[in-house]
Amino acid sequence: MTIKKFSLRRIRAIRNIRSGVATVDQVCEELRIPQESLRALEQACRTVPDELLAQVEGVLSDNERLRRLVADLLPDISRD
Repeated sequence: MTIKKFSLRRIRAIRNIRSGVATVDQVCEELRIPQESLRALEQACRTVPDELLAQVEGVLSDNERLRRLVADLLPDISRD
């Protein structure tokens, strides 16, 4: 299985597992991520340092906030 994209949820899941905050089963249940997908992501990220994952998480979080801000600024298209 190949990983096509990194999502904020998935990066947080990996960081929670690595830090010992939660087990794989707990993370999968809480975030509704299939175990196979999470294990594939873990495998893909096994050589990525925790500091880099934290930076990626921060960037994805900032991106999500920016998307919400832009969406709030756009006029509601359904009013036209």
